[in-house]
Amino acid sequence: MRLSKRMLDPDRGPAFAQRNGLVATTVSEFAKNPEVLSAIEQGVTAANGKLSRVEQIKKYIVLPEVSEPGSDVLTATGKLKRTPIAARYTDTIERLYS
Repeated sequence: MRLSKRMLDPDRGPAFAQRNGLVATTVSEFAKNPEVLSAIEQGVTAANGKLSRVEQIKKYIVLPEVSEPGSDVLTATGKLKRTPIAARYTDTIERLYS
Protein backbone atom coordinates (compact mmCIF):
# COMPACT_ATOMS: atom_id res chain seq x y z
CA MET A 1 0.00 0.00 0.00
CA ARG A 2 1.33 3.38 -0.94
CA LEU A 3 0.08 6.40 0.95
CA SER A 4 0.34 9.99 -0.15
CA LYS A 5 -0.11 13.00 2.04
CA ARG A 6 -1.57 15.12 -0.74
CA MET A 7 -4.56 16.90 0.72
CA LEU A 8 -7.11 19.47 -0.22
CA ASP A 9 -5.72 22.81 0.93
CA PRO A 10 -8.34 24.78 2.89
CA ASP A 11 -6.35 27.99 2.29
CA ARG A 12 -6.45 27.61 -1.49
CA GLY A 13 -10.03 26.37 -1.69
CA PRO A 14 -11.75 29.77 -1.68
CA ALA A 15 -9.62 31.03 -4.58
CA PHE A 16 -10.36 27.85 -6.57
CA ALA A 17 -14.06 28.26 -5.80
CA GLN A 18 -14.06 31.89 -6.92
CA ARG A 19 -12.19 31.13 -10.17
CA ASN A 20 -14.61 28.32 -10.98
CA GLY A 21 -17.85 29.86 -9.74
CA LEU A 22 -18.36 27.29 -6.99
CA VAL A 23 -20.37 27.73 -3.83
CA ALA A 24 -18.39 25.14 -1.85
CA THR A 25 -16.68 26.65 1.18
CA THR A 26 -15.47 23.74 3.32
CA VAL A 27 -13.02 20.94 2.63
CA SER A 28 -15.88 18.49 3.05
CA GLU A 29 -17.88 20.29 0.34
CA PHE A 30 -14.85 20.52 -1.95
CA ALA A 31 -14.18 16.79 -1.54
CA LYS A 32 -17.63 16.01 -2.99
CA ASN A 33 -17.79 18.71 -5.65
CA PRO A 34 -17.73 17.29 -9.21
CA GLU A 35 -15.65 20.21 -10.55
CA VAL A 36 -13.05 19.79 -7.81
CA LEU A 37 -12.93 16.03 -8.38
CA SER A 38 -12.54 16.63 -12.12
CA ALA A 39 -9.63 19.03 -11.51
CA ILE A 40 -7.99 16.43 -9.26
CA GLU A 41 -8.51 13.74 -11.91
CA GLN A 42 -6.91 16.00 -14.53
CA GLY A 43 -3.92 16.54 -12.23
CA VAL A 44 -3.55 12.82 -11.59
CA THR A 45 -3.77 12.08 -15.32
CA ALA A 46 -1.14 14.73 -16.09
CA ALA A 47 1.18 13.40 -13.38
CA ASN A 48 0.69 9.80 -14.53
CA GLY A 49 1.73 10.85 -18.03
CA LYS A 50 5.19 11.68 -16.66
CA LEU A 51 5.60 8.49 -14.63
CA SER A 52 6.42 4.92 -15.50
CA ARG A 53 3.50 2.50 -15.25
CA VAL A 54 4.58 1.08 -11.88
CA GLU A 55 4.83 4.59 -10.38
CA GLN A 56 1.42 5.78 -11.57
CA ILE A 57 -1.52 6.49 -9.31
CA LYS A 58 -4.08 3.80 -10.07
CA LYS A 59 -6.74 4.49 -7.43
CA TYR A 60 -7.35 7.24 -4.94
CA ILE A 61 -10.00 8.67 -2.68
CA VAL A 62 -10.47 12.32 -1.76
CA LEU A 63 -11.03 12.50 1.98
CA PRO A 64 -13.41 15.18 3.28
CA GLU A 65 -11.08 16.34 6.03
CA VAL A 66 -7.76 18.01 6.66
CA SER A 67 -5.12 16.64 9.01
CA GLU A 68 -2.72 19.08 10.61
CA PRO A 69 0.92 18.33 11.43
CA GLY A 70 1.12 16.85 14.91
CA SER A 71 -2.29 15.19 14.57
CA ASP A 72 -3.03 11.51 15.03
CA VAL A 73 -2.14 10.79 11.37
CA LEU A 74 0.72 13.27 10.71
CA THR A 75 3.92 13.87 12.64
CA ALA A 76 4.87 17.39 13.68
CA THR A 77 6.92 17.64 10.46
CA GLY A 78 4.00 16.47 8.29
CA LYS A 79 5.13 12.89 7.69
CA LEU A 80 2.52 10.15 7.52
CA LYS A 81 1.91 7.92 10.53
CA ARG A 82 1.16 4.73 8.63
CA THR A 83 -0.15 2.57 11.48
CA PRO A 84 -2.75 5.09 12.70
CA ILE A 85 -3.76 5.80 9.09
CA ALA A 86 -4.22 2.09 8.38
CA ALA A 87 -6.34 1.75 11.52
CA ARG A 88 -8.41 4.89 10.96
CA TYR A 89 -9.10 4.27 7.27
CA THR A 90 -9.30 0.47 7.17
CA ASP A 91 -12.67 0.40 5.39
CA THR A 92 -11.63 3.10 2.91
CA ILE A 93 -8.38 1.31 2.08
CA GLU A 94 -10.19 -2.01 1.67
CA ARG A 95 -12.64 -0.38 -0.79
CA LEU A 96 -9.70 0.77 -2.90
CA TYR A 97 -8.38 -2.76 -3.21
CA SER A 98 -11.63 -4.69 -3.63
